[in-house]
Order: sequence, then C-alpha cells, then structure tokens
Amino acid sequence: MAEQKKITVKVKLEVDKEEAEKTLERINQLKDEINKELETFAQLIKFTQIK
Repeated sequence: MAEQKKITVKVKLEVDKEEAEKTLERINQLKDEINKELETFAQLIKFTQIK
C-alpha cells in the first residue's frame, strides 16, 4: 500500500461582518427551533411510553 502523505493548508477567509452576523443569527434561530422540536418529540415519546 502506498504511504499516505498529509498536508496542512492555511486559508485566510474574509467575509462581510454584517452578512456573517446575519448568518450566525439565522443559525442560532434554527438551532433554537430544532431544540424546541426535539423537546416536543421527547415529550411525545415519554407520553407514548406512559400509555
């Protein structure tokens, strides 16, 4: 088998601060929505197990 070689690449990423903040805000909103859905789902599972 051929020996695998690893390389490291450094990248400088420049983004618009306003756009990045909007994106981060949206990600956090989605995270909150997902957490609420998971909580609801967990309660539904508990309710189903009780029956």
